[in-house]
Amino acid sequence: MLTLYWLFRSRLGEKRELPEYNPREAITDKQLFYRSLFILFLLIFLFLTLENLGVGPEGVALGCAILALILSKLDPAEIFKELDWETIFFIAGFMFIVGGLEKSQFLNILSTQCQHNFFKHLGKAP
Repeated sequence: MLTLYWLFRSRLGEKRELPEYNPREAITDKQLFYRSLFILFLLIFLFLTLENLGVGPEGVALGCAILALILSKLDPAEIFKELDWETIFFIAGFMFIVGGLEKSQFLNILSTQCQHNFFKHLGKAP
């Protein structure tokens, strides 16, 4: 924190004029906006009721993505061209790694060790 303060101390007292911005101007297609908002609320609701559905979070996310693609009535080829594939594959790879660590019980072993070391230094047994 002190390093950041030292690096940016000359800028900290500056008052900058913020540009005027109207968020409503960013919405070019209101019908698509309301459909997307509906899908977002549906996604949140389904994530909250996941235990009762018998479907994993990946199924809910994929289902809502397909629903969004259908309801948007946009050309899927155009949408897929605009996607940031590097980020998608990075996140997917990360999820595979975490899933593998979870299935191998490595995360449980690691958390048990961390808990043991934490309480050991406090002088209390877990």
